[in-house]
Amino acid sequence: MNAVDLDWLREVRRAAWQLPPIMKVADYADQHRSLPGTSALPGRWKTSRTEYLREIMNCLSVDSPHEKVVVMSAAQLGKTEIALNFISYIIANSPGTCLLVSPTDAASRRMCRLRLDPLIDNDPVLSTLVVPRRRAQSGNTESQKRFVGGNLFLVGANSATNLRSAPVCYLLCDEVDQFPESVGDEGDPLGIAEQRTTTYEGRRKLLFLSTPTLKGISRIEKAYLEGDRREYQCPCPFCNHFQVLRFERLRWPAGDCSKAYYQCIECSKPIQESYKSSMVAKGKWVATAQSPTNSASFHLNSLISPFVRWEKIALENEASQSDPARLQAWYNSFLGEPFEDSITTSLSPMVLLSRAVDFQNPPIGVVVSGVDCQIDRLELEILGFGRGEEAWSLEYLSLPGSPFSPDVWHHLEAVLRETYCGMKVSACCIDSAYASAEVYRFCAPRFHRKIFAVRGTHDQTHPILTRRPSRPKDGRLANLYTIGSQVLKKLILARLGIEKPGPGYFHHPVRDLNYFEQLLNERPVRRFISGRQTETWIKPANARTEARDARMYCLAALAALRSYGFDLDKATDNRSSNRPQRRMSDFAKLNS
Repeated sequence: MNAVDLDWLREVRRAAWQLPPIMKVADYADQHRSLPGTSALPGRWKTSRTEYLREIMNCLSVDSPHEKVVVMSAAQLGKTEIALNFISYIIANSPGTCLLVSPTDAASRRMCRLRLDPLIDNDPVLSTLVVPRRRAQSGNTESQKRFVGGNLFLVGANSATNLRSAPVCYLLCDEVDQFPESVGDEGDPLGIAEQRTTTYEGRRKLLFLSTPTLKGISRIEKAYLEGDRREYQCPCPFCNHFQVLRFERLRWPAGDCSKAYYQCIECSKPIQESYKSSMVAKGKWVATAQSPTNSASFHLNSLISPFVRWEKIALENEASQSDPARLQAWYNSFLGEPFEDSITTSLSPMVLLSRAVDFQNPPIGVVVSGVDCQIDRLELEILGFGRGEEAWSLEYLSLPGSPFSPDVWHHLEAVLRETYCGMKVSACCIDSAYASAEVYRFCAPRFHRKIFAVRGTHDQTHPILTRRPSRPKDGRLANLYTIGSQVLKKLILARLGIEKPGPGYFHHPVRDLNYFEQLLNERPVRRFISGRQTETWIKPANARTEARDARMYCLAALAALRSYGFDLDKATDNRSSNRPQRRMSDFAKLNS
């Protein structure tokens, strides 16, 4: 064998023993992933379109030293795409047991149907590795995807049993701030899920994704602060100074958000939005802290999003200034920052009474009612809503009589059939926590009039109103809506803190001080439960809150109308400005 043959043999042997180069998550996505036709950008995935995602995804690669990756992000920046690309990478390049946790079981099933199944179907590599979806095959369901070398389990954070099952190497948690505070009596679901990875310590990968909520309570904020707190810096097209694009530097002429531009912090030159894509493409991540846990944490706001225009950010900011609840949504969804809940520590019943002014013919578009059942009476409010959910309290009544007596329900029927500012009551929500059977008996034949039985939940992540009521069962006569009591309490307190009339403002006529005390008797405090800071509501002993509760049910009634397609602003505009005047109470005698 000559020298040439020996050299060739050595090269073949070296190549045979040499490991293939380790692929990065972003590279795999660029080479293999295709977006379905329902996507905003269908076709081949290109990380270059969202360059800020590249480093986040690559921190999840098997050669990365980081075990935990945290993304605290505004909406519409590709959080879920990170998770989907990571799942693709796991199945094709680093198989193992994987757990994907969504806020609820329903959200988990929705993620499977709308995102995960199309992901697998559109990737020729994944479709050959994952067990096919067949009726007789149990390895590909809405809760499990079996693939060569591993399994992907999909669960909701509201199920302790699923969270506590077999150990996993990869943990992906989506929208962690929407997870319930506790799973039964077992504690924080995020902590339970993380415990499942301990046997893989040293080679596990954890991905936490979420839009934040309240400062000090937000799970994703806490995880972000425990990491190295990376921020994405973009170069100025004029002076090349790298800076984080912050809302404070966004400028626009008064009343013309379409001309929004960014002002460089270094050279002060105006940067038009046409430069944004090139700035983001040249951007870089900069860590601002050292992580004791070697966690890579990232913060993203909408100013760098290719899907959100600066004009939109400015418009939403202007629209939310007079509504604290909407302002929180703007902070969370556009800035990707937790909202500092500074609600009205100085707000008092006397302050509300000082703002009270009798009014006539308010500019409303709908009238709703809320009813709170007590042991010896019904407490109810008639509320009129105008543009921007500006509200006028038209009546507050206490109907004496036990809810177990038919007389009090006859009185309520008369009140609900009355005319207020020339309008009938369009919807009513009645609390069914007390005297449930009587409430159901009253509501069942009046469902067509949108008179609903409701019951509150203490789940802080529950929306104002369920999209659909639960059907009658177990002897219950009426459909039942579940309302988010915690969300409604915060919404009412926030809107009571609005000082000037406008969107969200509550107008009250002059009433007894006790009425305003009832609106404010219960306040939120922050406490530690199961080792995690959370928000609870407290009130003085024997303090009454019926007025606040009736207000909650009025807001739920408006939400119910909206679920039927009702447009409040349009209805308000369509009403004639010449509204008939009505005496403030034809039913005062019922209170005597």
